[in-house]
Amino acid sequence: MAKKINVFIIVFIMVSVCFKISHAEIIDRIVAIVNEEIITFVELNTALKPYFIELEKTNYPSEKKNKIIDKLQKDMLEKMIESKLTEQEAKRLNIQVSDEELQASIDRILKKEDITKEELIESLLKEKITYEEYESDMRRQILQPKLINRVIKANVVITDEEIKEYYDEHEAQYAGSKKYYLRNILAPGQEEIEKAKQLLDLGQSFEETARLYSMAPNASSGGDLGSFELDVFAEKIRENILLLEKNQYTDVILTDGGFQIFYLENIELSVGKTLKEANDEIVGKLFAAKAEKKYIEWFKVLKERSHLKIIL
Repeated sequence: MAKKINVFIIVFIMVSVCFKISHAEIIDRIVAIVNEEIITFVELNTALKPYFIELEKTNYPSEKKNKIIDKLQKDMLEKMIESKLTEQEAKRLNIQVSDEELQASIDRILKKEDITKEELIESLLKEKITYEEYESDMRRQILQPKLINRVIKANVVITDEEIKEYYDEHEAQYAGSKKYYLRNILAPGQEEIEKAKQLLDLGQSFEETARLYSMAPNASSGGDLGSFELDVFAEKIRENILLLEKNQYTDVILTDGGFQIFYLENIELSVGKTLKEANDEIVGKLFAAKAEKKYIEWFKVLKERSHLKIIL
């Protein structure tokens, strides 16, 4: 349980700007002005703290570490500026995150991580983060997609022609598949494999024969290979397997790995999707791609009309 919580906390710290660092550790100063708000050096380095911890574990020379730190600071500052700008725009448009939305999001995370609220609070306190600070950060994370839905969604249109074109271009993905559940016997020489084949012809089970004669690592499991689409096999093996019906085995086949016999235990068919069945999935993918492009364009305009000053 502790491991799961720690992973989750790291994810949170990476986006948080609320962790308290004393001025004795870092001399604070302004590193960016975003309209009427500022980002401080303490806030920037707090957001980077997990990266710094991992960097200290490496054996990189000081010069390389300093270069990495410089890039991390510049990249993180850009993300923090983006966050500030989108928060300000959401406020201007009166877009808010309700208490109910916040609680529902936290509940989903608790369920996914399989932890209680008390366990979460305890882990946060170990990192010197209050639950209130955590809630504030969660509000910010929920706010951005709400803003995107307001300013982007209405401008994204997916046509039937685009859906059909995507479906046709990804025909194999929606066609379904045919997999063969196989077992095998592998022997280094023809004499050994012929003995195995004779026992099979006499009616001994393939699993028992594989345990006795196969030199493959899967011999103890009766030669169990699992399910495969045939295109992963060499042409000679593929041709022999295609001749089989369920519960039949091939003749001896000479392969690069040695002499083999394959047994077809089952054929597994997965049903494909028609255009109608795949419609919602395709719309989601096309929307995500278009929305991302629209967001980049929208944010560029937002940034250009804002008062920004970087003093890093």
